[in-house]
Order: sequence, then C-alpha cells, then structure tokens
Amino acid sequence: MKMKKIIAALAASAVSLTALASVSLSGFAAETDINYTGPSTGAYKNENNNLRVNIWNTWGNDIKDLDTNAYNCSEWVKVDFTITGLGNQLTNKNTDGTNSDSYYAFLGGSIGANAQRFTKEDAESVGDSVVDITGDGSYTATFNLAEAADTILCLYLETNINPFNREGFANDDPSTTGINIKIDRVYTVAPEESAETTTTDASAVTTTTDASADNAATTTTTTTSKDSSSKSSSSSSSKSGSSTTTEKSAQTGDAGVGAAVAAVSVAAAAAFVARKKD
Repeated sequence: MKMKKIIAALAASAVSLTALASVSLSGFAAETDINYTGPSTGAYKNENNNLRVNIWNTWGNDIKDLDTNAYNCSEWVKVDFTITGLGNQLTNKNTDGTNSDSYYAFLGGSIGANAQRFTKEDAESVGDSVVDITGDGSYTATFNLAEAADTILCLYLETNINPFNREGFANDDPSTTGINIKIDRVYTVAPEESAETTTTDASAVTTTTDASADNAATTTTTTTSKDSSSKSSSSSSSKSGSSTTTEKSAQTGDAGVGAAVAAVSVAAAAAFVARKKD
C-alpha cells in the first residue's frame, strides 16, 4: 500500500499549492508625478506684494503649466522647489528698515472638493506644511487632501516675500529682485486599487485501487487541470475538476495565507505518516 500512501501525500501537497496560489497581492498606493510643463511667461509674478509661482491658475490668470489638470490625487499634492538669490535678507522689512516677518511659502488653490487655501492661515487650519525659507536651497510644500480628487482647479506656490522690500525691484518684474523660484517637481499619491488574481486548481486527483490475490495493490492516478478566468467558473461531472478564485486582495490575503499554511502542514504530516508506517 506504499504507493497509495505516497499519492495521498502528493494530493495534500497539491491542495497546499493551490491555497498559496489563491493569495492575492494587495494593491498599494504609490507616488506619481503630475507633469509640470512650466514656467509659462507670467507664471512667476508679484501678487498682492508677494512673490508667487502659478502652476495651474485660470482664476484671473492664464497659467496652465500642467499637461492637464485632470489628475487622480489622494492623500496630498506636493511641490518641490528651489529658491536662489536671497542673499542675506531672509525677512521682510518694516518701513523703518527693521526686520519684520521671516520668509515662508505654502501651496494655495483648490483641488477637488477639498478646502481651498488662499492664505497662510487657510493652509495651517487644514494641517498643510508652511515652509520656513531659511536661505537658498530646495524645499517641499504640501497641500493635504481630506478626500481624493480627480481635478486640480487651481494650484500655486505662494511666498510672503515682498518684492518692494528688495533693492532693485522695478516694473513689477520679479526677476529684478535677484530671486529665482524654480518648480522642480509636482506629485501626488495615486488612489489605492486592489489587485486581482486568477488561480488554476490542478489538485483534483482520483485514485482507484485493484487488489490482487497476493494482497498487492495497483493504483492508477489521473490528474486533470482546467484554466478559468476571473469572470467565470465551470465544473464537470467527472471526478476531476477545476475551480477559480478571484477576490479582492484586501478581503482574502490573510485567509489565503492561513489556508496555505494549514494545507502545507497537512501535506507534511501525511507524508511523514506514510513513511512511518512503511
């Protein structure tokens, strides 16, 4: 009966392999770039005595420096930027020449149905990072999203740098301040999606035994596998069959792993018992 016991152990192993195959990899959120095409002429400007870089702003402007504003965004939208030419002046000046507030930057605008930001206070009230500008260098500003969005209605990098405080500022031209603000990257988090998998069960095994007069056994094993898509399943009237499992990974991942571990344990025990008895 040794052969029959070995076949039983192999069948159990096939079940464990099928259980492992049924485990889906869960979808995961990943950073994705929003294609920045600027700066367009007029994107960098003096806006209400503040230096600003418009990224997508058609509200009183005509700046469209994204290849489209229809992006799927979740969690946040971030902008990496580099500022140069500040020199030793890192604060605005009072009329008497004394230092006033230090330089900072934040993201303003409107994304989907999320709260709009137009001031530092707006940004801070929803937990956005207001970036302290401490000199020439690279920085990141964040626009937090309370809910996912598929449209960027308006987006700009606003600073509190008053160009009139800068020596040489003329004709409303930011470049005459000697300061340059460059947008390096615009990016977000793609909304999370669950991956789906299709598995093929090749473990349908039938066993027949024909005992002879000397008590020996002849065993015939037939294995039949059949592929199925995630949208349909079929069964036959024969002793061999197939099954297909397609589920959301977030719902089945842990269960699939548990089933696989249990099946592997059964297979190992079956093989050990077969070996022991023989």
